Amino acid sequence: MDDHRMLRQQTGVAVALGEAERARYRFRELLIREAEDIIRAGVGRTGLSEYLSVVDLAQAFHRQVAPRASTGLGICTAASIHLCAAIPNLIFWGYKPKLVKLANQYLTSPLVYQNGTFQTL
Repeated sequence: MDDHRMLRQQTGVAVALGEAERARYRFRELLIREAEDIIRAGVGRTGLSEYLSVVDLAQAFHRQVAPRASTGLGICTAASIHLCAAIPNLIFWGYKPKLVKLANQYLTSPLVYQNGTFQTL
């Protein structure tokens, strides 16, 4: 974590961390130690309730959130999209067309990206 903080301070490059984390307690440690600029958690690892707790924590530290596109296929992809609508400090969601196409194999109502929004067929 100290290396990430040093990278942020010495380069001015925004650091995004958290893809492997599962609980708000670990994110709290990252935030306190100023190791990142952007929280990159995945709803497939945290679950919706815990993710929303992480969002609240990030807001308290004036950090942005960018949910990672989960590899949990259909349900995690749909959950990530819904989650993005509830995040006031959202910076982006890593839309991956191939991942959504793969996720659609597991959904009864496929997700379609059209005109800047996701819709179901």
